[in-house]
Amino acid sequence: MTNNINFDPNYIANLRAAEQKIKLVFGIWQYRYETIVDVKINRYGIPAIDWAIEVLYEQLFGDQEPAILIMKDIEGNELEMWDEDEYDWLKSMLISAEILSFEGDKSIWK
Repeated sequence: MTNNINFDPNYIANLRAAEQKIKLVFGIWQYRYETIVDVKINRYGIPAIDWAIEVLYEQLFGDQEPAILIMKDIEGNELEMWDEDEYDWLKSMLISAEILSFEGDKSIWK
């Protein structure tokens, strides 16, 4: 286990949103792109990771056509990958995802 986050379902009860930091690593061959995305969503687990990928896509590319992601290998060589299917394209290259922090709405106990 890499961290000990309290994923208390009460934090997101009744459509409350939790602020989450999600680490995403995309890869193909030996090339990687790693980032941390901040999201606010009333879900955790796979739905939060899926939302983080959508948010990242919009942050990186917006309306840019085509969307191009530059990955690097350990030696600093670059590989340009371009958009084929909006954020599903990013999902197909996801090799690792981790929720680093989960901060829910604690006002329900006040």
